[in-house]
Amino acid sequence: MSVMEITGDVLVQWARLATNALQDACEEINALNVFPVPDSDTGSNMAHTMQAALEEAEKLPSGVSFQHIAQALATGAVRGARGNSGVVLSQVFRGLARVSGSSADMSDVAASLEAAVQLVTQAIADPKEGTVLTVLRAAATAAREPGATVSHVIAAANRALAETPSQLAELRRAGVVDAGGRGLCVILGALGDALAGGIGAHIAPDIEVNGSYLEVMFYFESPTFDTDITVFEGDSFMVARDTPTSGTIHVHTRRAGDLITEAFTRGTVTHLRIESLPEDPRDTAVDIVVPEEAQDIFPEASTLARNHGRAMVYVSCGLPIPRSLPLTAEVIDTNNLVEAVAAVSMFDPRLPRSQAVDTMQRAAMQVASAEITRDVAEPADVAQKENSTTGSWRVHVIGHDDIVASTPEAAVCQAINECASTTAEVVTIIGPIQELDQEKVAACVSAVPADLVTHESDTFFEIGVE
Repeated sequence: MSVMEITGDVLVQWARLATNALQDACEEINALNVFPVPDSDTGSNMAHTMQAALEEAEKLPSGVSFQHIAQALATGAVRGARGNSGVVLSQVFRGLARVSGSSADMSDVAASLEAAVQLVTQAIADPKEGTVLTVLRAAATAAREPGATVSHVIAAANRALAETPSQLAELRRAGVVDAGGRGLCVILGALGDALAGGIGAHIAPDIEVNGSYLEVMFYFESPTFDTDITVFEGDSFMVARDTPTSGTIHVHTRRAGDLITEAFTRGTVTHLRIESLPEDPRDTAVDIVVPEEAQDIFPEASTLARNHGRAMVYVSCGLPIPRSLPLTAEVIDTNNLVEAVAAVSMFDPRLPRSQAVDTMQRAAMQVASAEITRDVAEPADVAQKENSTTGSWRVHVIGHDDIVASTPEAAVCQAINECASTTAEVVTIIGPIQELDQEKVAACVSAVPADLVTHESDTFFEIGVE
């Protein structure tokens, strides 16, 4: 596909990115709202209208033409328009809907912007310069220049936005640019972003997306979520599941461009954020340290022996605090391994250490946990002992009476039921997973994702419900 070819699928992705971008910029745009009425709702109205347009477009299957998607966006925007700014935005999409064909090029972009200028002018009772109309007209003019690209259109719109205070006294007195114009620039920026594979507006122009060491976070949706996420390679890879087919991806990588392109190819990407990291993050990062006995569960964490004097957050994993722990270490003293899993999963290296520790501690405190111990009956002789499967499994939940189960699967399911609540998001099961009938266990946690971790310890199983 040519860079300047906009298919129906690209148009839908633009709408998704524009919706998210307007939601992110909503408060900023509301604060700019001083004309025509200072009611601080321009950002909210544009975001609501954009959401309505997107919902209408997403009713269509993937692969449909530009024309059909544009018409759906216009229909949704007109029906869902809220406030003056929403009405203006709906007319912009009506201009877009005048383009026919399976895809659009730069001449179509110019034609749709010119049509939008006419429609917006007709929709406003008293058109004035220094408003969204001025910004829209500058974008349309730039689109008609020889060799124009969407980047040129975005730059022209931003220049026009910066000049709006000199054209409208209300803006000049308040020291702000036009709110509607700012919203339009956000939407046009999302178009450039969609054409760049979803990366452009989320990263500073001086950062190379392949080569620089970057932190990448995005919300990913795919029917084959579990398979797709296995290709997202990098350091500090974490998945915060939302549903079985969606969740937030976090990864540190030097191949951000390739990773994000792959993500857009495999599913729907929203809430994309990219930030630069130190070239050697371990020079400045806080070190997560765990006991040696627990490192198989936290392979990216350090141990005291491997810390070498770096600032640390020590997660006890239910074990005694070692006497050799430096006095400068921050300590998260968890009752067990499942609380430690919750704490470590919430570590954010960008936060100040005290704030990161507070977030981790709160995550650990929100886990309802249970311990299952094995109590095998002793047979009378050695022959019986070698062939015995008799025994019991004791479930202990803090604040509850112990429960005895006849099979490990029953014990695990009982523990989950004792810990579960209506707000459960994930279940963590740590223990000798190979000894379980996993289908029986899966039936207990079908409503939420389950993370099964193999680990040998004195406690037969640990169950955590978040």
